[in-house]
Amino acid sequence: MNVRQRIAVKLALIAVIIALVVSAFFGSLQVIADYRGERDRAIQVVTQLLNAYEPAAQRAIHNLDERLAREVANGMLTYDLLIEAHIVDELGTVLGSAQREPTEAQSHWVLRQLAERFVSQQRDIPIVNGQQAGQLQIRIDLHQALQPVVDRAGSTVAFAVLRSVILVLLFFIAYHWLVTRPLVSLSQQFRSLDPRETHGSQLTVAHHHKDDELGELAASA
Repeated sequence: MNVRQRIAVKLALIAVIIALVVSAFFGSLQVIADYRGERDRAIQVVTQLLNAYEPAAQRAIHNLDERLAREVANGMLTYDLLIEAHIVDELGTVLGSAQREPTEAQSHWVLRQLAERFVSQQRDIPIVNGQQAGQLQIRIDLHQALQPVVDRAGSTVAFAVLRSVILVLLFFIAYHWLVTRPLVSLSQQFRSLDPRETHGSQLTVAHHHKDDELGELAASA
């Protein structure tokens, strides 16, 4: 019999296809969950930055302190996901700013489909004992924050597929030893039977198969 025609091989091929599809699907779900978690962490970091630098920005605007405003802007740009920071007073005058060029590396096409690269945010800074407000303006390179998701995506999906393939191979080995080999043995015994002898011939199976379907098949021959 051709090896490819054996039940175990056919079953293994079907199982591999199913495993690839299922593992790729669940791997993709894991990547999506990772993306959402990383995006939420980036938003949380930005919120924490705005909260941390707001008091200093408020002092700079209240005192029209350009040096302090520049220090605040430069301090915010120590975080990789920020590329611009501006301290603006209540009249719209920029007291201090800092900016840098975004990374030259091209954004991965997956990120371009999932999110806009540059996002601007601003927070109103109330002036002490006054109704007017200045602003703390920032620009975020969101792809910089989400790049770790892309870096992990390939390994996440590959690991899921590899794990499924290994399970299928183990299943194939178990099926081969428990079903295919005994069936081949019974088939060979059937072919060796002499049709002229109606008595005295008995098919045998391994001891651990005597009480299962293979044992019943051998006993009924």
